[in-house]
Amino acid sequence: MRQTFLSGIVAGLIIIGVFGIVAEPVAAESAKNPVAMLLDGSDFNAATDPMPWQWQASGGGDGFMLTPLAYSGDDAFVFQANGDDELLFRAVPISNGQPNDYISLSVLLAGKDISDDGSINIGITLYREGQFVQFKFCRYTGPRGTFGWTARSCHTRAHDTYDKIMVQIDWQLVSEGFLGIEEPNLTRQ
Repeated sequence: MRQTFLSGIVAGLIIIGVFGIVAEPVAAESAKNPVAMLLDGSDFNAATDPMPWQWQASGGGDGFMLTPLAYSGDDAFVFQANGDDELLFRAVPISNGQPNDYISLSVLLAGKDISDDGSINIGITLYREGQFVQFKFCRYTGPRGTFGWTARSCHTRAHDTYDKIMVQIDWQLVSEGFLGIEEPNLTRQ
């Protein structure tokens, strides 16, 4: 669903500059285990058909929205706060997921008038044959209020075999503001 950004949102999502994606180096293993890009953010827009991303939101104003302030392309995903739990997620099928795989999810976030209450989170969940294997939850600890596109990431090391990764970006019990989401990237090494 595309909607036009309200002028207040546009004024608030000020692009500060290009930020690098945070990643922990795994130097000893990088030579023998090259990084596999599982999601590269290129299909993270409203025009993708079929839409691989799903969301659970309450109230109105959530979804892909047209804006000249999108980090890339013409649109960004935006949550509008209402004090409830809202979630953006995607399942990524994996072949040959092995113990000790290093998995990293990075995303760009921007905010407009986000209140200090509640939490903003990034998560990685591993499954095998539909059964839960493990979960890594990373809380956003950056600025609130209004801020430009900022890179955040969440990393985990697999403890067991897996065949699906569920990635999610959510916010819980945030009462005011707008959260922009762009460029989710998922890698495995």
